[in-house]
Amino acid sequence: MWQCLAVRDTIALDTKQETCLATMLSTWGKALELRERPTQRPQGTEALLDLKYCSVCHSDVLIRDGYFGLAGGNRAYLDDRGMRPPITLGHEPGGTVIAAGPDAGACPLEKKIV
Repeated sequence: MWQCLAVRDTIALDTKQETCLATMLSTWGKALELRERPTQRPQGTEALLDLKYCSVCHSDVLIRDGYFGLAGGNRAYLDDRGMRPPITLGHEPGGTVIAAGPDAGACPLEKKIV
């Protein structure tokens, strides 16, 4: 979650944008799929971004394969920790804040962030 900082206290959402695209993992070890998903309203201190960029990096590749790499070549398998597909992958986003949850404070709507 991203804690908003002071600028404006308006909460807004473009209701025309009912869906968004997500990079989803449906099955361990399989290729990622671009899927259309419902756009969710931000809750609590969350912010909703209109993403321009979002990276899928090496840690996402390991998650796709069903584990996190640990020191000494060990692996932490995600199934053993209750994490199962479908999973939305990708982090390191860059975009514009378009909405904020009710507890986000004075959220900087329309501010570009990375």
